[in-house]
Amino acid sequence: LVEFEVSDDISADEARQLIEAEPPLSNTDSNPFQKQLQKKGVKLMADREILLSLEKNQVIIADLPKPLKIRFYYSIIPEISITICNSCFRMFHADDFEMAYLRSGGCPFCRNVPQRNSNAISVDDDELDDL
Repeated sequence: LVEFEVSDDISADEARQLIEAEPPLSNTDSNPFQKQLQKKGVKLMADREILLSLEKNQVIIADLPKPLKIRFYYSIIPEISITICNSCFRMFHADDFEMAYLRSGGCPFCRNVPQRNSNAISVDDDELDDL
């Protein structure tokens, strides 16, 4: 994972929308940050063009509570699936997080258990048979 910043003229909401948008079709299968990564000690900056070219499943957005600012991360190796806890904002390999979550019922770091949707409808097998 590498952390990147968005240009100052792009709001966090606009950056999120650009990342969520379908990337344009292109013949290049390269990393959009490749040129910037070749320079040592340079902060990665994403403009609108780069944000549009990112695959949304390779971007992790840590929407930290105020006064902290939102942080953006890009997974250089898309084969490695990364997930983030929405409570403590720690990142984990998706398989490790899922296994720990199934064992403990929550995040392996902060032990937070996400709230269930109270509007969700649960149906048991008997009710399905009646339908």
